[in-house]
Amino acid sequence: MLGLKARFLLAGAAAMVMLLAGGQQMRAGEAETTCTGIGEIAACRALAERGDADAQFYLGVLYATAEGTAPDLVEAYKWLWLAARGGDQYALAGRDTVAQKLTEEQRAEALRLARDWKPRP
Repeated sequence: MLGLKARFLLAGAAAMVMLLAGGQQMRAGEAETTCTGIGEIAACRALAERGDADAQFYLGVLYATAEGTAPDLVEAYKWLWLAARGGDQYALAGRDTVAQKLTEEQRAEALRLARDWKPRP
């Protein structure tokens, strides 16, 4: 299976490559977050559902690239939107890249899901 960076390059999503590189830089020194974004979808989901912005970022990337899960651009957009709402430029770039691949209906559904989302304890 191709690595995450190779999948971004093959998909032609330069913004997503930037997103990954920035995400790795952001994650340096964040010991409480165990989600690496590669092959750890369960860890990412658990952390993302508790409100961890880094995990939300990686979960969005995993859904966008079908790394360890079925591709789901609506879920990808939702998680990247949640990660980006704090102003993270990498998550914003990823969200905008995914948005270009969504229909109007899909984007509306993703926005609804993101706005209705509540962190789990």
